[in-house]
Amino acid sequence: MVKKFIFFSGGPKSWHLSIPLEKELGLDIIAVASQFEHLDGYDKMKARVKDGTTILDDPNSLELEELILTNKPDLILAGIKEKYLAYKHGIPAIQIHSYENGPYIGYEGFLNLAKDIYNNINAPVWKLMDFESE
Repeated sequence: MVKKFIFFSGGPKSWHLSIPLEKELGLDIIAVASQFEHLDGYDKMKARVKDGTTILDDPNSLELEELILTNKPDLILAGIKEKYLAYKHGIPAIQIHSYENGPYIGYEGFLNLAKDIYNNINAPVWKLMDFESE
């Protein structure tokens, strides 16, 4: 089953990882965002995601929450601030900056990321929570 996810990272991770996450892990990027990207980086993002993918420049919490409520992703790869917003809506989140997990650099790092994605999406805690009634 293909899992939908939102990818929000500062700098080039947003366009470096989009192709391997889709092609190697079978994830479906529904939105990608960056906080510190230049115009050429956004061009690279656009070139590396499928048509219809939402591309955002430094979304605030309200914009991210609207994206979550509208698209209902299975996972969010982002920073520390976005992680707790995702949890609020019952969505697993991985801090992509590797402060808590990882490291996510190189081949071994990609394997670490794949393992963390699998473990987060399949964690039994999400089935115990009743987020629909809120």
